[in-house]
Amino acid sequence: MNIAIVGNKHIAHDCSARIDVADMVVRISKMDHLDSGLVGTRTDALYLEPNCVWWGYPPERRRLDMLNTIPSIYIRNSWWRRTGEKLISQGILRWDQVHVIPPEVENGLKDCTTFAMAVYDVHRRLPEAVILGAGVDFGQERDRVFPYHAHSGESSYMDSLVKLSLIHISEPTRP
Repeated sequence: MNIAIVGNKHIAHDCSARIDVADMVVRISKMDHLDSGLVGTRTDALYLEPNCVWWGYPPERRRLDMLNTIPSIYIRNSWWRRTGEKLISQGILRWDQVHVIPPEVENGLKDCTTFAMAVYDVHRRLPEAVILGAGVDFGQERDRVFPYHAHSGESSYMDSLVKLSLIHISEPTRP
């Protein structure tokens, strides 16, 4: 099984063909670049981080108009407890599409970014899957951009998946 996980970092070339043929396409929170024509058009699942930064963006940047059309939305338990009722009561999400990531899974890669949580959760549920990462930063660049996440172990976890050829990055991210 091939799964494309599309992040929100810089995209330099068209990855659509590789993304659209994946068995599953997963996107992250704001789904930046969705309209660029560079990251395909399908969204089978979304890992949503409805934190204070996300709520601060205007509705069109959060893509509120399309969130309740995505079949599966994954949210960490810690964020669901804070904002779940609001997301449902405002009609942003539907109960039948929400999958709350349990605390024991969330704590398995504690204090990591949403992209890393998506990789961790997908790999946990589908360990045989090969993941294509597009629109992501990796390794030392990731630690530089997210120094507060470096202690979480997410970079070493991601590096281990690369070494095992279980994740492939479509392109290096430019600073």
